[in-house]
Amino acid sequence: MYKLGVGRFDELLYAEIDEGIRIFVNGIWLSQVFDLKGEMATKMTKDLTSKFGMFGVTFETCNITNVYVNSKLTQALEEKTKLKYQLQNHIKEYGN
Repeated sequence: MYKLGVGRFDELLYAEIDEGIRIFVNGIWLSQVFDLKGEMATKMTKDLTSKFGMFGVTFETCNITNVYVNSKLTQALEEKTKLKYQLQNHIKEYGN
């Protein structure tokens, strides 16, 4: 961390956490969002240790204390879930 500096470390940490959350949420369904705090924390800890290891920084734990989903994300995840079920029904209907 001495090569990186405290200010730059904060910037990189914020960016990595923000990107990690974005990628993680993009891969799940709305019904899963509030049930995945532990799984997300484990993945985030591994990802952060991997990215910051070259600077001598190791993350041992990560706590997600609250999950807030704004209305735009809720709508997007609802639409994604709706399309998933429509596709499954379409495959059932025309797949046989």
